[in-house]
Amino acid sequence: MPICNPPKTYARYGTLAAILLLLNTSTALTAEPQKSDPKALQFLDEVVKAYQSLPVYADHGEFVSVIEVDGKPKTDKSPVAITLVRPNKVNVLTVVARLISDGKTLTTVTMPMKTFESQPAPKAIGFDTLFTAGPVGSALFGGPGGPMMSAVAHLLVGENPSASVRELGETITLGQDREIDGKTGRVLTFSSASGHGYNVLIDSETKLVRSIELVFDSAKVQSAFSEGAKIKVVSFSWNAGAVATQPPADTTFAFEAPKDYRKLEGIAEKQPKD
Repeated sequence: MPICNPPKTYARYGTLAAILLLLNTSTALTAEPQKSDPKALQFLDEVVKAYQSLPVYADHGEFVSVIEVDGKPKTDKSPVAITLVRPNKVNVLTVVARLISDGKTLTTVTMPMKTFESQPAPKAIGFDTLFTAGPVGSALFGGPGGPMMSAVAHLLVGENPSASVRELGETITLGQDREIDGKTGRVLTFSSASGHGYNVLIDSETKLVRSIELVFDSAKVQSAFSEGAKIKVVSFSWNAGAVATQPPADTTFAFEAPKDYRKLEGIAEKQPKD
């Protein structure tokens, strides 16, 4: 994957992020949580097993936000893509940072600062590898898409993925099936007593997540804008795009620093040699 240069402006995405982040961190309860559907929990277990059995995973993920300004829909897309070859090759691409491991060296790249830092790759990629990866961790797990990417990352490399995914909502039910690329997709709906939730669209054959949609109270979102503002938040989601489970080319995990990028001294490099 090439270096991704961030667009010049994120005005619409920034506005959406601030509002939806407020909703995601709200603790005000609107109703008592209901019991989860046993069939939904069983299907979640099938999804977890599907991810655990994958030696290779690669998506073309991106956050997609849609808002209306003066009645006209505006769509913003921000790449958040993950490629993983177990045990320790990974390529995570976000709009501001990238994490690459070829199995020997783990490199973190910060595009706006034009810097990169390298250290020995871990024996196996775990959730902590992603979460503590500086700007990559912030891009993955910060903002309104944080819970979505946490669910995906835990499915791939988490120690207790089922429990982590269930943090999307206290109640899990099966939603109405939807079409995915001409095939039937199943929907897991995660509901929260705080008033928001998520619809997780899953390929019924592969059991892999195709998209995660934030479900929110549109009236609550509108109240965040000034009276008379002609802005409407329509949707916010993470879409996986095409998902591959075959080994990618070795160049996927190669990193060659652009000439104008500066290498930072990593923590591992600062430690005295024996």
